[in-house]
Amino acid sequence: MDVESNLKLQQDYINKVATIVKQYDSVDSIFLVGSHSKGENTPFSDIDICLLFKTDLRENREDIFKRILELSPTLSHLYLFDSEGLFLFVNGIRLDVTFIKPTDFEKLALNKVKIIQDLNGMVAEKYTQTKDAEEKPSKPKWNESEGDFLDWFFWMFRQIYCYILQAGLKPDKRFDKLNSAQSSIKSVRDKLIDMLVYLNNKKDYINSIDKNISGEFEKTYSSLNPTDMLLATRKLADIYEIIGREYAKRINTSFPDAKLVTTKALFNEFDNLYKEIVVLTS
Repeated sequence: MDVESNLKLQQDYINKVATIVKQYDSVDSIFLVGSHSKGENTPFSDIDICLLFKTDLRENREDIFKRILELSPTLSHLYLFDSEGLFLFVNGIRLDVTFIKPTDFEKLALNKVKIIQDLNGMVAEKYTQTKDAEEKPSKPKWNESEGDFLDWFFWMFRQIYCYILQAGLKPDKRFDKLNSAQSSIKSVRDKLIDMLVYLNNKKDYINSIDKNISGEFEKTYSSLNPTDMLLATRKLADIYEIIGREYAKRINTSFPDAKLVTTKALFNEFDNLYKEIVVLTS
């Protein structure tokens, strides 16, 4: 898939979600935030869609989630706290859908939006009122009790890889993207180590548990050099296959071989997309 096709695919998902949502009278407004609202999306961007419901009951939100899930196969999907639908499709497209109550909408500040539907003009009015307000950072969190644990790694691998590549495309965001990627690399590495210790049945030094695997872990520590970080991410995927397979046996579940193959193929595709962008902009 080339860059043009990838960006078109992103827009196709936006159009399909809008078509689904417009069939429900319970939804007042549909709007985009993030890079798509600014026209700055790249092949590595997430799609952030917000749905403002007419009442706090937010009727039909579960139906909407299920219908979006039917659009195409996923590597990972989550329905978080009754307020967010997160979808990572096998083609690498990531879609985040937020189900907003009117009472919560009143507290929001919108500094940039792209409106798809706004039946009562509420989003346009809110944007006019708050576009110059400073957005307050949200408290960092990761709720590890949500979703399938083994599938969580696919979400993180894509996130890390795209953060690193985005750093090369957005000079002003370079440090922040690479720093975020390093943080995510650490999160993945820590969870893999937790799995290894669990399989060992007791806490011990990693070298004592498995000297060979500790040597592989050492290869996942890198500077902020993007090439080294990409190699570290691929190495983590290899370690995940080793430890994850044993972990799957321990908990009596199947190891997601096909999803791992797909993820590694996406690494190659993302590399090619990045090279194409560099050539086009050089």
